Amino acid sequence: MNASTSSYRETVRSLAAAQKGKASGAPLYSVMVNRPVGRLLAAACYRAGLTPNQVTGISALCSAIGVAVLLAMDPSWVSGILVWFLLALGYAFDSADGQVARLRGGGSPPANGWTMWWIA
Repeated sequence: MNASTSSYRETVRSLAAAQKGKASGAPLYSVMVNRPVGRLLAAACYRAGLTPNQVTGISALCSAIGVAVLLAMDPSWVSGILVWFLLALGYAFDSADGQVARLRGGGSPPANGWTMWWIA
């Protein structure tokens, strides 16, 4: 797929068609929320010309800022929502990096999810 000739919608459709199925034991949140949001982010990142490593960096940055907010702010509704948003966004970008790699013709096979467990 070529980012300059395909539309955002075509890119999302391509990712949806290539999406790995529900793995046995996969958390419902990952299957129903994180993968679809990651797909939308992956399409945008791919069209913007970002590499998978850059997407991983965005994921790490969102997560790190979320943890920093958690440590720096007093507990409140505002800080709780901000931390939730940043950590959820980091997790969605974590889903997007592999999808960007597949769009670019690299990366691991769709069924390979060992990196999440290795890093955790």
